[in-house]
This record gives sequence, structure tokens and C-alpha cells, in this order.
Amino acid sequence: MNLRDIKLLGKSALVQYVDDLLIASKDEDACIKDTIHLCTALAEKGHQRPSKLQLCQKEVKYLGFILREGQFTVGLDDLKGLFQPIRFCDSAWGLEREQAFKTIKGALASAPALGLPDYTKPFNLHVREQKGIASGVITQKLGPHHRPVTNYSTQLDPVAAGAPACNKSVAAAAAILEKSHPLILGHPVTVYVPHEVEILLKQYATQALSPQRAHSKPRIDLTDVPLQNPDLALFVDGSSYYLHGQRQTGYAVVSQGQVIEAEPLPSRLSAQGAELVALTHAAHLGKGKRVNIYTDSRYAFRVCHATGMIWKERGFFTSSGKRVSNGEEIHNLLESVQLPKEIAVIHCPAHTKDTT
Repeated sequence: MNLRDIKLLGKSALVQYVDDLLIASKDEDACIKDTIHLCTALAEKGHQRPSKLQLCQKEVKYLGFILREGQFTVGLDDLKGLFQPIRFCDSAWGLEREQAFKTIKGALASAPALGLPDYTKPFNLHVREQKGIASGVITQKLGPHHRPVTNYSTQLDPVAAGAPACNKSVAAAAAILEKSHPLILGHPVTVYVPHEVEILLKQYATQALSPQRAHSKPRIDLTDVPLQNPDLALFVDGSSYYLHGQRQTGYAVVSQGQVIEAEPLPSRLSAQGAELVALTHAAHLGKGKRVNIYTDSRYAFRVCHATGMIWKERGFFTSSGKRVSNGEEIHNLLESVQLPKEIAVIHCPAHTKDTT
């Protein structure tokens, strides 16, 4: 953006940082006059985006700071990455924490020592991911040292945040690179991250789990094929329906010819939730034994063999950030399938009016 030929008639001060402009005037009339002159000149040069204009205000947001006469404060929108961990704090507030808070507040309010970008030099991007927050600093060499140009932070989406550490580094690097594009403008940039991102990207398929965890089941020996000569063979079912305007929910665990458990459940549970509870109780009954468990619920079957561990990795949140339905019941089921010595969860056809 070339501003050398633009002369402000009201003797205002014009500050430029990349594509962000700030006009500081002694009075409102001079500010209006010079703003109109500047906007007209920019429009003639092809810059026509009035949506970002903050016209003749006593308080403006510029480079993440709130500027007013004689002072500035940090804009809260740019502190999400720093303040996000506060939600997880659970401790008493004392003098030590009060002093630490004041120290952090003072550091945030101090003026950043950032340099202007030099597009004749390559950029360096240093990225770090911690607790689902991606943070990065853009630097350029100034003599033997790296001089900061700007910094970014952003929260990873639920899918990326639930990925293994190596994949989270890839997602963090991609997120910060995308945010830094308006500054870098396609110039060469070297990315520095704690993991071998280049190797991960050049693989034909990114390995999502280490060899020790390369499965989507709660235990590696869980199978959907019936065990030979099991100690127990259990059949489970859960249901939920309305009777006389009230929801009736329950589950049952049976063996061949014998009802082992049949109990009501809280009405808040759906039929799918009842199926999960039935499987959980059956797994408890098979503690220390070799057990086959049969279910006609495709939902409960898939929780055991596929989706359950994926949701657990994500903290029982979906890819859109919403809580998974029946999260507590899924967690209990994943824990209970660890109890049997050997376990097979088998899907069987649902009951019909005919004999099956």
C-alpha cells in the first residue's frame, strides 16, 4: 500500500502497520477532513472496503488495542487463547495468585516490541499447541537475532483438539499459517514446530494413533465373533416407550432360558441409552470370565467397536462442538468392557413377530 503521495491537509498524523491505518487528529473537523481525503485517495488506488472504517471516534480498535486520548488497553477479543485456561481453574484465590494475576495483567498491557515486516527477507513462524490452543509468533532475522513481527493465538476445533499430539501440531501450524496470510502475503516462510510436521504431511496416510493405540476399540482383543466355549452367553435389550402419557424405560439381561436382570431405568434415558446400560450390566456380570454378549442394537454395537473411543478422545463432543448424547452411559460402557477376561460383543437381528 503506497501512501507517499497522500498529503493530509488537516495536519493529522497517519500511522500505517501493513494494511491497518490510523489517523490521529487534534480535533474532529480535522479528522473528518483528512479521513475523507484519505478514503478518496485509497478508492482511486483500488482500495474500496468501507466496512472496516472507524470514523472520528474518541475510542478505536487498532492492532488489537483499544486506543483513546493518552492511553490504550488490550482488546479482549485477542486474549481468548490466554484466558481460555481460566475456565479450568479450581483453586482458592490468595495473595500469591493475586500477585501473579497483576504481573500477567501488567505484561499484557505493556507495549509490544514488534518490528515492521521486511518483504525482502524470509519469514519464520514458530508454532506451539497446548491444551487445544494454537499460538504462534512471526519473526524475521535482524542481525544474528530473530525479531518478532506479530503473534497469533486461536482455539483448535473439537476434531483437531481430540487428535493425537503429532496431528494437533499439524492442525496448529495450518491454523496459524491461515491467520498469518494477510501479513505474509505469499512470501517464503519457514515453520518451526515441536513435531516433524513435514514427515507427517509427506506420508501417504497420516497415522492417527501410535502402534500401541492403533485401534478404535476400548480393548484390543474385543471382537464381534463369538468366542468358542465361553463361560457365559448373554442377550441384552433396552427399550423406552410412552404408556398413558408417561415414558417407560428399562433393560433386561438374559441367558438361554433364564432372566438374569430386568430393571426399570430413569425416564430421561432414550431407547439407545437403555441399550447401553444393558450392555454395561452384562459386561459386569462377565467380570473375570469369557463372555459372549449379543445385542440387536446397531447403535450400542458401534459404540463398542468404533465410535465410542473416538468420542472419548474428543471428550465426548461431536465434530460440531456439541455434547454427545448418552455421554455418561458411553463412558460407563467403555469402562465395563475391561472387566471380563475375554469378551465378544455380537450384533444379532432384531426380534420380529416371527420366530428368529
